[in-house]
Amino acid sequence: MARVDLEYVAHQVAREELVESVVVGTVIGDAVFAALRRFAHVDASDRVFGETP
Repeated sequence: MARVDLEYVAHQVAREELVESVVVGTVIGDAVFAALRRFAHVDASDRVFGETP
């Protein structure tokens, strides 16, 4: 994931675009990873503590 982030940022030419890309990518990326982690917790909790039929 870090490699993909850096490859994307490397294609930005203007400093303003670079800074904007990093900030937006960090905010959105963190939100996406946090959501995926919550989904994984729900799934793992169901597997460990869920009721089986």
